[in-house]
Amino acid sequence: MADNLLQRLGGFLQRRPWYELPRLLAMPRLVELRNTLRQKNLHDTEEPPFAKQDIPPDLDPALRDERTLEGTHNDLHSPKMGSVGARFGRNFPLEHVFPKTADLLTPSPRVVSRDLMTREEFKPATVLNLMAASWIQFMVHDWFVHKTAPPTDGIEIPLAPGDDWASPPMTVGRSIPDAAPQGSTRPPAYMNQNSHWWDASQVYGTERALAARLRSGEGGKLKVDASGLL
Repeated sequence: MADNLLQRLGGFLQRRPWYELPRLLAMPRLVELRNTLRQKNLHDTEEPPFAKQDIPPDLDPALRDERTLEGTHNDLHSPKMGSVGARFGRNFPLEHVFPKTADLLTPSPRVVSRDLMTREEFKPATVLNLMAASWIQFMVHDWFVHKTAPPTDGIEIPLAPGDDWASPPMTVGRSIPDAAPQGSTRPPAYMNQNSHWWDASQVYGTERALAARLRSGEGGKLKVDASGLL
């Protein structure tokens, strides 16, 4: 009920960006944006979909106020959403994401990469520095890690004659789809081995045993060696 009311109020505030609104007005605008993204830009791949449930009256306060290592209870109405072992969602309607295996390498990813990324001369990026790429890669490891097939079952990318790839053939790892229920008519989906949230799980881990090895147990700090490194 509260979310619906805030969403309706947010609809009246669409003429200005949320960050230009007073705080009390920005909050319902953010709720409205979140709900719209969930409805139109996030498509559930679970089979069956996670059921929305009531919040238990005796819910552990820690689950309400703190993050869990496994990524559960970020949404108290759907505790497993985005947790370790849950399938990664899609940003497109599922009917549009069936793989076209026959066209997987058309056009060649190598050709696309070289055409888009090759620089004959230095082109400075005036709004970024070299940290941007490494930071994005670091964040990607926070959001998802899928099961991968052995290197021998990778996807071989064709190389044009004279290609300077250092060690042909070029092989890319293949993600392993999550097992589908019998009779499934949905496209392949992929189970996530860490939490889906922006919660630094690539630093703190998603298992209690690993977290115990990493944490000092004092002041929320991680263990470091004599040089001050993790």
